[in-house]
Amino acid sequence: MVDRHPLVSVIVPTFNNQLTVAACLESIRWQTYDHLEVIVVDNYSTDLTLAIAERYGDKVILHGNERCEQSNFGVSISNGEFVLRMDADLVLDSSVIEECVETALSGCDAVEVHNSPDPQISWIARARRFEYDLLRGDARRISARFVKRDLYLAVGGLDPSLIAGEDYDFQNRLDHRGTKVGYIEAQAISISEPTSIVRMIRKHFRYGRQSVQFRIVTDTGKTGQLDANSILQKLYLRKWREYVEKPVSAVLFLVYFVIKVAAGSSGYLYETLIRKVS
Repeated sequence: MVDRHPLVSVIVPTFNNQLTVAACLESIRWQTYDHLEVIVVDNYSTDLTLAIAERYGDKVILHGNERCEQSNFGVSISNGEFVLRMDADLVLDSSVIEECVETALSGCDAVEVHNSPDPQISWIARARRFEYDLLRGDARRISARFVKRDLYLAVGGLDPSLIAGEDYDFQNRLDHRGTKVGYIEAQAISISEPTSIVRMIRKHFRYGRQSVQFRIVTDTGKTGQLDANSILQKLYLRKWREYVEKPVSAVLFLVYFVIKVAAGSSGYLYETLIRKVS
């Protein structure tokens, strides 16, 4: 008999997230689905993250070395039939987990939860919100956050060698198994978007460097946001009506996109050169 009210384990890796973790965990507390366990895996934070997490998490564990390894460890000690991968800077709509469970029980082994930046944080966040809305539901850009625990373990979880593109690499392996992925309307909102161009450049330069490693470990042509040229050709240009309907956001997005591609490409070329020299 299928359990119509299965336990869901919510895994939240943290590291110095004192500014966002309370909102994240509060949003989990107020979910309309209540059969949950919350596991916070903290990478030895030096701020108030741990103290805040202990007020919300069923389990708060110290375990280090980047969020991929933290997430994998959290899943390994979880008890749920399903797991939901979270980031400490995401806030969930109240019905996210309920919709995920309903979708999974209807025949899906994994569920995509769209996440989108809070546009009020900065112009960069507004530009990224426009971009994320363009990409919503596109099969080349999904990465299921809600997955059967046994399936997560079977595909090996997240790759600890990646700090960018790890979610797309995870989805690649789900796709190879023929996993049926479902979609929901409720979403997660990112509340820690960059507020300065310098931070944005550093972030995408770092992602560009890491994309070299991503292309090494992944064995498919699907590269998601790490393949800006492909996305530009196959998706952005097809959504021209969105640019007409939201001209201000569209202009901000185009400025952001040029900076992102320049920073990412520079990081990619830099890392490629470093690897050749070494």
